[in-house]
Amino acid sequence: MMPSLLNTIIASLQVLFIFSALTIEKEYCLGPLDPTSNGLLVKQTYDFSIKYNPLFHNRPEWIVSATCIHANYFWIVYSLIFFMAITDGWNKTDNKMYTLLRQVIVPTLLGCKLNAILFYHYMEFTSDTPPPNLIAYFSAEGSYLISIGLVYYKLFTSATTIATATTTVSASSSAASNAKQE
Repeated sequence: MMPSLLNTIIASLQVLFIFSALTIEKEYCLGPLDPTSNGLLVKQTYDFSIKYNPLFHNRPEWIVSATCIHANYFWIVYSLIFFMAITDGWNKTDNKMYTLLRQVIVPTLLGCKLNAILFYHYMEFTSDTPPPNLIAYFSAEGSYLISIGLVYYKLFTSATTIATATTTVSASSSAASNAKQE
């Protein structure tokens, strides 16, 4: 069965994030981005950061640390979300693994990502070198916020759907039990 459009969008964004983490961000961790690098999209990221994200280009220690944590560990979060999206794990109730992912692991790790991205934007906009062009800046950074919103939407709507289904099943069971007693 094909994933829904929303699940496809969520899964596609996770692929983008994993790609970025394992290519551009890994190289950023090793040192300043080199415009002559043969790494995928490294030259473009270098040029973009000079024009639209000077704080990222200047490499304060906190951005280097945050980027390295992101590059080395958050691909796991994105892989779990990708898995949930392509399997529509948001709505699976018969498997404890999906329940654990949906109710504990994904919301907790996504909360960590939301905290990190909000801190990152706060630091960007309150620095001495804030992004000079918000449209360009959010064209690169906005996909993280969109993805977080979409995943929280799926988590919330799946919880509502599951609760409604559980209530309906319980009501049906009660009605059937009452009918047998009469």
